Amino acid sequence: MNGLIVGFTSSLPLLLIVGPVSLMVLDTGLTTGVRGGWPAPLGVAGVDLAYASATAAAGLGLQRLLNEHQQALGWGGGLALMVLAAYLLIHARSQRGGADSVGPTDSAPAPMAVPVPVPVPVPVGSSGPLPTPSAIAAGRADAPRPAPVGLAARFAALCAINPLTLVAFATLAMSAGAALGPGWVLGIVSASVLVHGGFLVLGDALGRVLTPQLIHRGRMLGCLGVAVLGIHTLLGVAV
Repeated sequence: MNGLIVGFTSSLPLLLIVGPVSLMVLDTGLTTGVRGGWPAPLGVAGVDLAYASATAAAGLGLQRLLNEHQQALGWGGGLALMVLAAYLLIHARSQRGGADSVGPTDSAPAPMAVPVPVPVPVPVGSSGPLPTPSAIAAGRADAPRPAPVGLAARFAALCAINPLTLVAFATLAMSAGAALGPGWVLGIVSASVLVHGGFLVLGDALGRVLTPQLIHRGRMLGCLGVAVLGIHTLLGVAV
């Protein structure tokens, strides 16, 4: 029980840091909601299970091995962050078409200006009013959902390419001491499911109220943040 508590409480602050994987889980909630995106946190937790198990089995020997290859891991982590930033950018641009398609279009001529008792906000050149949050949520519900196994595998692969995750777990293992063991691994996995499941639920909630334009801007800011983190990591190794 002590190992479970130590693993959960020590990894929770680390997992709560918003990184590229957290942003991707959040974006999945925005796009497909909890019903379509539930395999994503499980895919991430699967990688955390593998890394935590390897760390617990190797013990301090893994920490010494990682210290010997610290520079190579830094280069690998920085490049992995740049790859994830590129992935986020490609995904954001691919979703931009859907964002532009929701809302006013120019397919119909502008309506005649007719005085009415209660004015209706119809933009010039538009075929209808701006989409409401409920209409956006309805359109998201109609979107095709990814296959559960494929979605979990994709998130597992995206999470596994960053070697700095293993370095972070090795650091946690050093502070665990005698609590290192199966309970410690289970605590980390439980924290991973809780945190990334929370990001998925948050994305689902935001997807019901935010406009597609705001979602796209948030995605672009996320890409920029991950790219800056990758550049910072690479510069830290090079200098």
